Amino acid sequence: MSAVRVRKLVRFLHLAFNGTWLGAVGSCLLLVRAGTPGDPAPYLAAFWLHDNVVVWIAAVVLFTGLYFSLYTPWGLFRKWWVLIKWIGLAVLGLGIPFVVTPAINALAAHADVSMSLGTTGVDLDQLERRSLVLLGIEAVAILALFALSTWRPTWETGVRWEEGRFARPIAMVLSLAVAGTSVATAVWLERARRTPIESTAAEGVSDGSHRAAIDWLGVEVAVEVDVRHGRISELRIVEQPTGRYPELAALVARKVESAGHLEVDGISGATTSARGILVAASRALAEPGAEASSGDGIREEAASLTKPLIHDEKPVGSDP
Repeated sequence: MSAVRVRKLVRFLHLAFNGTWLGAVGSCLLLVRAGTPGDPAPYLAAFWLHDNVVVWIAAVVLFTGLYFSLYTPWGLFRKWWVLIKWIGLAVLGLGIPFVVTPAINALAAHADVSMSLGTTGVDLDQLERRSLVLLGIEAVAILALFALSTWRPTWETGVRWEEGRFARPIAMVLSLAVAGTSVATAVWLERARRTPIESTAAEGVSDGSHRAAIDWLGVEVAVEVDVRHGRISELRIVEQPTGRYPELAALVARKVESAGHLEVDGISGATTSARGILVAASRALAEPGAEASSGDGIREEAASLTKPLIHDEKPVGSDP
């Protein structure tokens, strides 16, 4: 394939994915608007779409734009419109994973738990409004960048850095490094999500408080599980990393307390972190002093601390 055809193909992909990006964000807007606390399915679909489709589409737009700039007379910084577009893409590249997706993530997670347990103490309407505003800003930004690409004013900056001998190899290496790291991370997290939960019920486990600590993805997760009459009455997270995913994953404790066992669904948008809590809790239900291995390189150590139950202990399913 000739260089001209390659450039045409890259340009076509760049424009096509720009349109797909805008359409996906518009779909997220409609889904968030359609969701309700009693029917969180649209919220969950919006989060899945944004986290698994929009993020990757934005990455394709970024990389195709990079190659199109490097291998055509437009350059990276020769034209003001190209420079402004790169700044806009950089802002979107940071805003999508660190601002927009977390907002939809929080909405989906709290709506999911709220449907199961009644409430999570969070104003879902406020989370919905925040998600709608951020998605609207993202859509307007995409439209503005698309319009800039269509208008393409001829003002030049006078910068010729991209003509340097090392610009293209550096861009190629960085692109491959980012793509490889992203794929490796996705595989690593999926492997963790598939870690088996060996013991889900508390039948046969002595009443009292049982503790376990595991090494989950390089950090320690420690829990205490209170068992009463063959049911889990309380699940306390003693130690876990900070951040939005662990905070949302902690909501899984309320599901466990309501069900009385560990056979519950994870938390939408925090599946991996919630899985770590459930794996640690399953180790706490093992025999006192037993050691177990998940078989996938994640270390677990289970220990049991028995203490007498008190009369004012919280009932099963109560708020922690």
